[in-house]
Amino acid sequence: MPSETVDQLLAQTLDAAAGGQASALGLYGPRGAGKTWWVDRAADQAARRTMTVMRARASNRERELTFGALAGLLAPWRDRIDDSAWATLRHVVTFDHRPVDGLDVKLTTFHFLCALAEQQPVCVILDDLQWFDAATLEVLEFAARRASADAIAFVSASTVDGPTIATTTARIEPIPTQTIRRMLIANGLLDSAADRCAEAANGNPGIARALAEGLTDRQRSGFDPISVIPRPSGEVVDELQARLRSFGDIACRSLVVAAAEHGSDISAVRAALTTLGEPTSGLDQAESLGVIDIVGAHFAFTDPWVRTVAYHLVAPSSRRSVHRALAAWFAMPEQAAQRAWHLAAAADGPSQPVAEALELVAADAARRGGTASAAITAERAAEFGMTPHDRQRNLLAALRWWIDATSTEGVRRVQVRFLVGNMAIVGFVLYNGGVADDCLNQRGSLLPADERELVEAVLASPRVLWEVVEVDCGRGMVLRDTATAETIHVVESRRHER
Repeated sequence: MPSETVDQLLAQTLDAAAGGQASALGLYGPRGAGKTWWVDRAADQAARRTMTVMRARASNRERELTFGALAGLLAPWRDRIDDSAWATLRHVVTFDHRPVDGLDVKLTTFHFLCALAEQQPVCVILDDLQWFDAATLEVLEFAARRASADAIAFVSASTVDGPTIATTTARIEPIPTQTIRRMLIANGLLDSAADRCAEAANGNPGIARALAEGLTDRQRSGFDPISVIPRPSGEVVDELQARLRSFGDIACRSLVVAAAEHGSDISAVRAALTTLGEPTSGLDQAESLGVIDIVGAHFAFTDPWVRTVAYHLVAPSSRRSVHRALAAWFAMPEQAAQRAWHLAAAADGPSQPVAEALELVAADAARRGGTASAAITAERAAEFGMTPHDRQRNLLAALRWWIDATSTEGVRRVQVRFLVGNMAIVGFVLYNGGVADDCLNQRGSLLPADERELVEAVLASPRVLWEVVEVDCGRGMVLRDTATAETIHVVESRRHER
């Protein structure tokens, strides 16, 4: 369901409760699809409506703890629960070993929620509902069914096949890559790191956050390279990795190859396994275990987290061998894009063949009208250029294509990549309006022809006037956009020529 529709349903649910009519919205989707982001938004929107926000979240380790999630929901009101009228709930919150009557807990919880709602509307937020203990679920379902004319909103989130406490449900769809990218940048990632994490997350903000958390400080700042699929971090990752390893080496190595093949071509995966001397039976085992689904010529991971975790089950050198084997399969002219992508992932440093392969793919994409795709590929080609001239040439091509695609964001990113690596043209980028033309006329003769061409293209693009805030010798500098006051850290990338 589009995010705009989910936003509307959320607003309707909260508005109904604020108006004295109970309502319940259930959000569902795969792990990491953005459900927690939406319940966070629900809490924020409820607070803006001056509603009392109650919140509970559980984990799989607490699933067997009777009334565990209910205790978490009621804990902030422990002082109020000390009143003798709510004695039953006090036993629940304190995990008193004395037995309590299940029906009494249901009735008392319902009356407690109604008492809160009489003072001001209440929003009950239930995250990761699939991990709630059975006793808590029964209590909350009882309360939600009976709260018809009370100012109570229930907003729950669970996995696709999890329980729901809702009169209306909404499936959470993948979030656009650019939205995830902006979210990561807001959390402190440099543009290049945010790009890599957002692309690998495939619309899944939970995975994007795990990938970002797995980066080192130098990777987050752009000083160290990041693999095609960054290594994720977190409790979910550790649990899933242990589960995958329990399947055995054959299945694990098959999953690594499947994770590396972003196009989900099952024939390519089987061919690569054969090239690597691995049996293809691991794919069948993975399917029988419910980890992947094979449908015709393609496959899909049943859990979007598996691809991210499985890719890192082997060492980096082994992953590069996997990409080389996959590149060998994509030998037809029409498969040039897939071949170039895998060659780039298999490289361990600057490579002229990789750069040239990506250049051809970029040119073909531009010829077919895909200027944005061409620009992205040209930027990638610049990463593998053997000389500064090669890198500048590809960045210049990327800049032209971003201009053709009318992408201010793409133009700005390429401009920034030039700033530190080509300090001679910083002055040009910092100029705006008619001054820029005068500057080009006066100092343009000092530049090589290709750099002059670059400057002319930069100045013809949507104008951004940057002000130097701070220069850190050998590391980069901080710039401020004079129009928006946005600051960026431009990192100096030093390469060793071979």
